[in-house]
Amino acid sequence: MAVTEVDIGEFSAAYTAAATDDTLVLGPGEHPDPTGAAGFFTFAKRLNVIADGWDESDAGMMIRGSFGHDYASLPVRFKTRFTFRAGATGSMLAGFGWSGTHSTSTAGTNLIREATDLWFRDLHCTNRGGPEAAPGRIFITAGAPEANARQRWSGVRFRLIGDPLRDNHDHPLYLKNTSFPVVEDCLFYDIADGWCFHLYN
Repeated sequence: MAVTEVDIGEFSAAYTAAATDDTLVLGPGEHPDPTGAAGFFTFAKRLNVIADGWDESDAGMMIRGSFGHDYASLPVRFKTRFTFRAGATGSMLAGFGWSGTHSTSTAGTNLIREATDLWFRDLHCTNRGGPEAAPGRIFITAGAPEANARQRWSGVRFRLIGDPLRDNHDHPLYLKNTSFPVVEDCLFYDIADGWCFHLYN
């Protein structure tokens, strides 16, 4: 269970080298999309991916403080689209700003497919990470097209999800065919004209 510091631009290599149950610690700054914005990065190992300086005592950190801070102001930021596969079961992502700044007409910006028992903690999620970013749609879709179960969202902020100019009625969380989801101590604000989360079974 090694701990690896991940500098800007090194996520893909660090992920490849990591063993199951390792921890990848994202260093300060904005980590670019490891796919080069070409598509989804496949997350298929059980890992912890956390921000530099984050620890268990930070539980709920993203729901404290003012509403004024945004993705760009966070010390650790990560832009990518993930698709979570079966091998990722039991993973945790925590403590950083996460932006999927891709305009997409697919089922969602990030997809949880076969993976289960995922824990998302103290994140600040947006799919429009700045004025230069293309408008996004759903931030994460879980359970489609494959069934998925048991995911937990704790102390997460969702802001600037969807595209209000297009009135697209999309959602931060679209949970389809998903059993036992937990959404706790989260904030949903500045969202497009839609639902904060949609539980569809």
